[in-house]
Amino acid sequence: MSEYSQSGFTGGLNWYRSMDIKWAQRKPFEGVQSQVPAWFIGSERDVDLEGFHGEDPIGLMRAIFPNLVDVQMIPKSGHMLPLEAADELNAILLDYLARISAA
Repeated sequence: MSEYSQSGFTGGLNWYRSMDIKWAQRKPFEGVQSQVPAWFIGSERDVDLEGFHGEDPIGLMRAIFPNLVDVQMIPKSGHMLPLEAADELNAILLDYLARISAA
C-alpha cells in the first residue's frame, strides 16, 4: 500500500513491542477513576475489546470513567476502524467535536 511507503508500520508495531512497559506504567492506576468526560468509539467485531477487557468491556469502562458521555459502536467493523469504516468514524468524530464545542 502506498500509505506505508513513507512511514511504514513502525508506530503500530511499537505499540505491541512496548506492551510490557505499558502494563508496568499503568499498574499504579489500577482502580483509579478518571473524572474527565469521556467518549468511546468501538466496533462490533473488534476482537481486542473482549479479548483484553473481558466479557463486559463497556461496563468496565463505565467503572473507570463514570462520566462516560457516549459510546458508539460501528457495526460490521473490526479493529482497524480508520481503514474499515472511515466515513462512519469521521461522522461520529465530527458529531463529538460539535457537541464539545457547543458545551
